[in-house]
Amino acid sequence: SKTSSKMTHSNWRLLPVILIGILAVVGLVGTGLGLFSSSDGYRAGAQHISDPDAPLARFYTQEVMYWQEDIYRWAETYRINPNAIAVLMQIESCGSPEVLSWVGAVGLMQVMPFYFDNGENMLDPDTNVYHGMRIFQECLNVFADGDVGIAAACYNGGASITQTSYVNWPQETQSYYDWANGLWNDVVNGVSDSDTLEDWLASGGSRLCAIAAEDLSTAADVPLAVVAYSEGGISARNPGLNSSYTVTGSLILVR
Repeated sequence: SKTSSKMTHSNWRLLPVILIGILAVVGLVGTGLGLFSSSDGYRAGAQHISDPDAPLARFYTQEVMYWQEDIYRWAETYRINPNAIAVLMQIESCGSPEVLSWVGAVGLMQVMPFYFDNGENMLDPDTNVYHGMRIFQECLNVFADGDVGIAAACYNGGASITQTSYVNWPQETQSYYDWANGLWNDVVNGVSDSDTLEDWLASGGSRLCAIAAEDLSTAADVPLAVVAYSEGGISARNPGLNSSYTVTGSLILVR
């Protein structure tokens, strides 16, 4: 009939409007669920790992926050969320630029000596973070497909970790993943107090932070030690004590 024909043509004319309305609703819902990324580098309701302008979370220890301005600077340099740097620094050194691990890892990001070039001061914060970020970003982009927790496990246990399941990881790497992934989730969720951080502190992190607090409190009076890598060994020099040492096969730091 003429009436039904008019209604049909009218409905067709309304179809584009209806479609636009549906797309608008889907877009709003998708953004709210974090399905789409906004142009400012954030996912709705969460921080994006590649956003260097993201704000630092408020729950880090004061030793890590001592480096706040540097962390923002490094984030801009390496085009990464500053919280990624802060999370690794929290777990690795609690902000101590001089800490040395029993396996030989050094500095703020606990980088192994073989990553450094000959003559580089491994304890220099800029140098140490440069190599730390180079390792982490390779883990993140090549081996972890952008998963921050997996990238942190790779940073701790090596790239081979990403080829096997969590249950087969060493206990140290499992704990490292739990802490790093938990801290990152706390960043994403915008919490002010982190239960994950409290767990890390109770598991031995508080002792590391006590060392960091002492190192940072004396930094103004005693210059940072110089620990340089060379193929023939490690040379350590403390300008404040006017002393120098060369060791092979292990690391010695004299304050």
